[in-house]
Amino acid sequence: MDETIIRYLQGLATPAEVRQLEEWRRGDAENERYFRELQRVWWLTGKADHTPQLPQAPTARELLAGRVGGRDAAGSGRRRLLPVAVAAACLILGFAVARFSAGRNQPSLFAAAEFVTGATETATTQLSDGTIVRLAPRSRLQTFANDKRREVWLEGRAFFAVAKDESRPFIVRTRAGDARVLGTRFEVLVGDEDMRVAVVEGRVALSSGGESREVAAGEVSEVAVGQVPSVRQAPELDRLIDWIGDLLIFEDTPLAEVTRKLEERYGIHATIADSALAERTVTAWFVDQSAEEIVRLVCRIVNAQCTVQGGDVQIEPRENEE
Repeated sequence: MDETIIRYLQGLATPAEVRQLEEWRRGDAENERYFRELQRVWWLTGKADHTPQLPQAPTARELLAGRVGGRDAAGSGRRRLLPVAVAAACLILGFAVARFSAGRNQPSLFAAAEFVTGATETATTQLSDGTIVRLAPRSRLQTFANDKRREVWLEGRAFFAVAKDESRPFIVRTRAGDARVLGTRFEVLVGDEDMRVAVVEGRVALSSGGESREVAAGEVSEVAVGQVPSVRQAPELDRLIDWIGDLLIFEDTPLAEVTRKLEERYGIHATIADSALAERTVTAWFVDQSAEEIVRLVCRIVNAQCTVQGGDVQIEPRENEE
């Protein structure tokens, strides 16, 4: 079965081999654990980034020993970003707004990076495809360069706002299962032997033990290694994701809806003076910023002028507009 697993990870397995592998994974929880561990090592050695042209596939023992291609898992050479730098990049002068807006409709390489948080840290970052990720404490997210698919490996806990790209599904891989989406917002919590997916918006396909279950907005799915995922309604969804704090994400959102969100979150009262202005869209994300900071950045995005007095906000077209 080792050879079949390697061929599957390389993308070379035949349909018959894929069916055989799925049956083997479903047959025993230990089989699924073995598959997940081998998959994880495959990722850590960087071999998931492409289909290698090798005369002979590496053995499972070589992968688990970290000796693929003469490199160990710790020496893969991927860029590592510190949580403090990540958080700062999200805040400085709203530059994240411009990056998110400029890149979201442009096909590009899904870049390699690693994000790690300490025991008391959270970090928010934007991936190269425009996806926004908020990492909880004691978490690690690894992305791998690829121009055909978007795949990450998660340990710990993270909230994802996935940029839409129907040609490249976004896949979150973990030791317990995989979550596959096209564009949605959801949280993933990974334990030693299980995982939980809570969906805020859109749909997520959660796969484990060779089977898949679809999780819709307002639902939670839980799964242990080697088991079939269960799905249930989640009236407590807001409580499950309240750890993300003051994170606001907008994608092609009309200004009128943006101001409603700000009114709900911060208790301000916003007036938009022009109906055409209210339809202008905002694509941006904000984390741990005040209402006034967000309002002023939003006004810059839609090319409007704003006046903030206490809890009252007036948004008007700029006087020099034709």
